[in-house]
Amino acid sequence: MISRRFFVRLRLLVGALFILVLAQAFTGGLNLASLEKTYTRSIITGFEIVGFKQQTSIQSAVKFGKPLNKLLGLDKILASIGDQLPDLSDVALLLPDGTMVQSLSGADDTSLSGQHFINEYQAAAPEMEETARSIVIKAHTQRHILFPINTPDGELAGMLVFSFPESLIRDQVEKNVADNLRFLILATAGAFV
Repeated sequence: MISRRFFVRLRLLVGALFILVLAQAFTGGLNLASLEKTYTRSIITGFEIVGFKQQTSIQSAVKFGKPLNKLLGLDKILASIGDQLPDLSDVALLLPDGTMVQSLSGADDTSLSGQHFINEYQAAAPEMEETARSIVIKAHTQRHILFPINTPDGELAGMLVFSFPESLIRDQVEKNVADNLRFLILATAGAFV
């Protein structure tokens, strides 16, 4: 005959395992909520490091009176960016009217018109912090980082645009979720042993 003590211990064990699974589910939910934001910021920051360097380089040429559409070596600059950041789907340089000076992909436009990027920047510019050097917009299946190129008197001379697929972020999140689920399953199975 199975003792009453055994049933009490069994109920305690089942209750403890239920609390463990509940706590893991809660923790997993909190982690999932922050993963997309964390990976988005991480990926964008990596792109911005290269973008800020190129923004400064192009802006220096503009400060010395060189028009963007007459910039020498622009194809090499864009190719260098593409080599450093192979996850980018496109890199483009735009004039203030939205005309594309050059694009890494060679297309006449990225997934949106150049004028759209200029309009997005101009709408966001008044709300930007003084220290902000770029803005990020999400459109369709792409994210675009806009780096304004300014004249010495602060007028918009053009814009450097980095585009990357939204799937880049989603793939990172899905990979991390799969890894976390495996770990949670192993931890739960270990508690049963």
